Amino acid sequence: SLPLGGDGRGGGGSWCTCQIGAHRDPPADVCHRQFQAQLGFKLVWCPGEDSAFRRLVLVGDGGELLASGFPGGELPRQSDRRRNWETVKGGRYARACRLAAGEQNSSQADL
Repeated sequence: SLPLGGDGRGGGGSWCTCQIGAHRDPPADVCHRQFQAQLGFKLVWCPGEDSAFRRLVLVGDGGELLASGFPGGELPRQSDRRRNWETVKGGRYARACRLAAGEQNSSQADL
């Protein structure tokens, strides 16, 4: 996360891993509520058509898609990838999965 305010130099930021509340708008996760920070990026595992959660996206604080890909090697357990998705489902970070998949309508109800 990046501290809000200031000139953006020095002062560091923090590494936030708790994303409970990230599905709300505005997000109500630890980074935003407790640290009053904005995200540098959020990693989201996307369900895909087969619900295998093979694609990941990096999403900016405003919900913009920063990067997308299919990592190789050993992935986290599918149940962990699914839980990551379920925590952001319905919010701005989940919409990036639709964008990454090339779908034009990023406001569908299941997101």
